[in-house]
Amino acid sequence: MFEELALKTGRDVVIPYYPPCINCSISDAVKIVYEAYKHISVEYGTGNVAVAGCSSGGNLALALVSHINVMAEGVPMPELLYVASPEMCIRTPEERALAEQLEKSDIIQSVGTLDTYRDLITNGKEQPDYMLYPQRGIYDGLEHAYVCFADSEVLYAMCDELVSRMEDAGAEVELEVGIGMYHAYPVSRKVKDTFLGHYNMLCYLMTSRGESLFS
Repeated sequence: MFEELALKTGRDVVIPYYPPCINCSISDAVKIVYEAYKHISVEYGTGNVAVAGCSSGGNLALALVSHINVMAEGVPMPELLYVASPEMCIRTPEERALAEQLEKSDIIQSVGTLDTYRDLITNGKEQPDYMLYPQRGIYDGLEHAYVCFADSEVLYAMCDELVSRMEDAGAEVELEVGIGMYHAYPVSRKVKDTFLGHYNMLCYLMTSRGESLFS
């Protein structure tokens, strides 16, 4: 699937992939992705570079944008940003209450999974809020993003705040909500009903400077 994103879209696609582990924290992963992205932006230029991530990789993709702003080294934003079901820690009681309702329909993750995820990515160390809570990220300078969630997953509890945060920073956001779908469905493609989400992902990454798919 990862090769397909580059081969079918004709883009240089940065796909951060971070399996949560007990030996490193998310800040270690973000630093590596940031340095790799910085090198790619110099080597290839940014006009054809997109960043795409799903699940924990989606968290990294969002954290990369925030980290670019925090570092303030003049590293350009990616032309396109695509995230599907980005992992996020629960931040507020309201998010937890909604996540507990969505847990009843989520076939993959639970509220407990998100709590465990927090323990894994912090690795016992303090981490910047924008890495734990992408819904409170720093998205200044990001022009366009495509965000995808399933309406039946616990992570959907954080969707509204994430999209609002991006839009408040000036980004144009295309939001796809898969009705009755599951975590990271556009990427996994396990059933035929996921075809549209997968198609939309490819089409978005083919667009020029985030031109809307739906205009």
